[in-house]
Amino acid sequence: MENQKAIEWLKAISAVQGNSIDKNSLTNRKEALYMAIQALRKAEPMKPYIFLDFYDREKNGCPKCHENNERNEILYAGQKYCSVCGQAIDWSE
Repeated sequence: MENQKAIEWLKAISAVQGNSIDKNSLTNRKEALYMAIQALRKAEPMKPYIFLDFYDREKNGCPKCHENNERNEILYAGQKYCSVCGQAIDWSE
């Protein structure tokens, strides 16, 4: 199963969780499903975010760190994962 399909299935399961289960158990299940979705999303490689440093030089940054925190976490050529958030990086042309 591809990650995107698994994410869709997990979202559907999360949406149909009924109130027949006690509230704490339901909350824990939804939290676990949310964590699984986030982990699958991080496993999908994203292209590096290009930004200019203080000296106007182009640098490769983590797209997820930039998107979530507006921070420019520098990536080095060939780095497979962001060292801060764990996002998979796609260096292909």
